Amino acid sequence: MRTFCIAVMLCTLSACESIIELETPYGEHKIVAHGFFMPDSVWTVDVDISLQTSGFPVTLLSRDTKQTVVVVADDTGGVDTLQYYRGVGYNYRSVQGMRPRPGVTYTLRVEMPGFVSSETLAPPVPVEASAQLPERTTVQNAVYSNDNGTSSLHFSIEDLPGANYYRIELFQIGPEDGRAIINDTLFIPPAVENVFHYRKVDFHSTDPAFRFHYGEVGTLEQREEIDFDFPGRAVFSDALFDGASHDIEIVFEPYTYPGFEPRFSMILSTLSSDLFMYLHTLNRHENEAAGGDSYYASEVFPVPVYTNIKNGYGVFAGYVSDTYRFDLDGNEWQE
Repeated sequence: MRTFCIAVMLCTLSACESIIELETPYGEHKIVAHGFFMPDSVWTVDVDISLQTSGFPVTLLSRDTKQTVVVVADDTGGVDTLQYYRGVGYNYRSVQGMRPRPGVTYTLRVEMPGFVSSETLAPPVPVEASAQLPERTTVQNAVYSNDNGTSSLHFSIEDLPGANYYRIELFQIGPEDGRAIINDTLFIPPAVENVFHYRKVDFHSTDPAFRFHYGEVGTLEQREEIDFDFPGRAVFSDALFDGASHDIEIVFEPYTYPGFEPRFSMILSTLSSDLFMYLHTLNRHENEAAGGDSYYASEVFPVPVYTNIKNGYGVFAGYVSDTYRFDLDGNEWQE
């Protein structure tokens, strides 16, 4: 009897079965452009082609880097055409030595007529993006202290009216170890000799601006309940102190290098809104991919990483930085 019932159920299920045709993404290749620009460096943009989302490889019938057109124009009529630079990846740099200027809006356009895939038999659609380089905010009233091996740095920033976005990065300078230094917007090749190694230093803070940024409801007066840890960098907005002076304190434990006097470099960067969104979503994406964290929790996995590249992927965004260098005695030093 039991066998008969199972047979009837299987027949019923098979009778209800129907074939549904679904359209799946074609996996069209798109241009990927990353341009993190600042006034201290000439124009540099990394250009590549997106991977096939379907998982099946696509043969490249041609890929001519010399035919790739990378142009940066500003809102005053200035134009700079970047050329391919033989280095890491597909890097294009200014041959005119032009540098971004704070307060100016720039537009990026990339065309790759020399790239043809075996599926589309056509080059990818050109991409475009626009972004403004913000004004610089400086580190003020910096005071360093050390208590039984635990260090703290207290400083203030004078926030300009309007929406502003910041990033703090902390490095300790140690002996060169032959490895490249890579972060979100910086690549320093391995050194040969007489070069320091900049190692990221984890720090934590109870500053409510950090808590507000990561979704914890709070005000400037609520400083006591949460201590946030950051892996060498933190991004935040001025949502809680718009247009006012704001004090920040970070706490950290220095690394120990035998025979090498500890020195530190704290970098305060003022970010464009596009770069802030990119770093914020990238941070959440990485934390979700690594297993998630209550402060970075998201209902959707993985968190989509922000892009402002029209018809493509990547980000085109600017920032300006101010660096404060100090040693264990609280004295400033120069590179």
